[in-house]
Amino acid sequence: MNTVALRRFGALIAFALLCSVTTMMGQTKVGYVSTDVIRERYPDAQQADQRIKTMTDEWKKEIEDRRAEIENLRDEIQKRRLIWSDDERSQKEETLQKKIDELDAFSRGKFGPEGEFDRLVRDIYRPIEEKISAAVEAVSRADGYDIIWDKSTHNLLYVNPRYDITVAVMERLEIPVEDLKAQQEELLKNAPAEQERDKPRRRVRRPPSGDRDNN
Repeated sequence: MNTVALRRFGALIAFALLCSVTTMMGQTKVGYVSTDVIRERYPDAQQADQRIKTMTDEWKKEIEDRRAEIENLRDEIQKRRLIWSDDERSQKEETLQKKIDELDAFSRGKFGPEGEFDRLVRDIYRPIEEKISAAVEAVSRADGYDIIWDKSTHNLLYVNPRYDITVAVMERLEIPVEDLKAQQEELLKNAPAEQERDKPRRRVRRPPSGDRDNN
């Protein structure tokens, strides 16, 4: 079992234990949210994605230009190595290696671990994540939730859509959600737990008082 699978399995175990405790306590109200869905439709997040794309496209073009320059120099060395003097060939090979090292440093500086890309994403998305978190907290407080799970990071196999606050959070962020609201209402109507909840309760018929006395 790989690391991702272990994390998901651990999350499911934790969620199952939490639900068990919740059932026994009868007090804790647990809900869930899909932050991925929110980010996909949040204008602030879309603008952030575009800004990041613009920057990374410039970096990728720079990498491709440098790579093309390296390939051209490598071809030149291959074609002329026999007609150059030893010093000329050595200088060209040193220049080639320098360009390769510079390209490697540039690529790692932009896209490597803790590189400029990671910092850019972190800095641009921080205020957006703060707004989403604040909206989740506000909806949770208003609706009396004690715990909210993020379906985007925890692989929840099934949850009653009654406890999905995604649409409510998006409304608080002023994101259009008419279609999602209709989908949620349809899911809620067809949810097994809700259908069971809506079934009329069968009343147990008690025998007449006379029959009880005879017994």
